[in-house]
Amino acid sequence: MKNLMFICTVAGALLLAGCEEPYEPKVDKEHNTEMKSLPSDQGFSDYKTADNPAFPTNSKVVINSEPIKGIKGATGTVVAAFDTIAYSVSYTPSTGSAQVRDYKWIVNEELVDENDVAFDVGDKVVTSADHQQGMKNTEVTIETVRPTTVYIVDYVDTAANKKVNRYKWLIEEDLSKE
Repeated sequence: MKNLMFICTVAGALLLAGCEEPYEPKVDKEHNTEMKSLPSDQGFSDYKTADNPAFPTNSKVVINSEPIKGIKGATGTVVAAFDTIAYSVSYTPSTGSAQVRDYKWIVNEELVDENDVAFDVGDKVVTSADHQQGMKNTEVTIETVRPTTVYIVDYVDTAANKKVNRYKWLIEEDLSKE
């Protein structure tokens, strides 16, 4: 009986070890950030497709910034490009985590407001962005305002060597041609 229980336990453990969940970047304490992959069916009807982006759809790019661990130096492919206003923001996550300072980037379409106007440095507004745990429906303080083209990029994480789909948002300064 003990042998049967042991065999069942080992078999169950082996079975579970083979079941991998889809890769999602984990919390990066150094950068105080965790990014979620964007669902492929999320619509962008409220977004203005960029007319002449520096990196058109399907461009091969290198990511030069490090908003999260494992992204700097990664090569990727542009999935989409939109003309909008990008903001860096500071906020306290609803999860009770430490304050996130100068998070880059959320876009104008992700700010909950009845006006379609750009915000100014120091303004406080609620965001609908859910890039990180505890971000959605929180009040953010605008740190920088940048009218620009923003990009959604598929890339391979340099730390975990795993593919991350539809990372948002990067701006032109964050990218270079591969």
